[in-house]
Amino acid sequence: SLTYNELLFYVQQLALQIINNCHIKSGDIICQLAERSLSMIIGSLSIAIVGGVYCPLSPENPEQRLESLVEQTQAHLILVHSLTNRISKNNSITYDMDTIINCNDKITNDDLYRLSNISITPDNISYIVFTSGSTGIPKAVQVRHRNLTAYMQSFAEMTTLKKSDTVI
Repeated sequence: SLTYNELLFYVQQLALQIINNCHIKSGDIICQLAERSLSMIIGSLSIAIVGGVYCPLSPENPEQRLESLVEQTQAHLILVHSLTNRISKNNSITYDMDTIINCNDKITNDDLYRLSNISITPDNISYIVFTSGSTGIPKAVQVRHRNLTAYMQSFAEMTTLKKSDTVI
């Protein structure tokens, strides 16, 4: 487990590495191939911070299907971790999220300024999911930040959450 402060540190570390080492910019599609784990949460939040388009991939899919999905999205980067580092390189860069665990780089005020000035608008794409492909090839569905925000507002209005509830 992590404290919120530790989570923020790792998210910012990975976000900075994505920008600096992988040359990702706002609007670029970033796939994430990860088991449900802290790495998955850190990865998805880092993608959001850099203004990337999050595209989750299931480690349960065979390699050929994963490669097809990555090709369909034209992803610039695939975030993996030690348990899922099995996808071919294609034209995408793979980056092992576990490397941030051992990273002790200091985050400077310039770094924070850079991260806080990434422009994200309601019309930007937030994430991509795929249909099941039951009628053939899975199709990518793009969800904009506007849609995600509306969903979250509806969820908050329609749900009676208690202090003891956990929402993921």
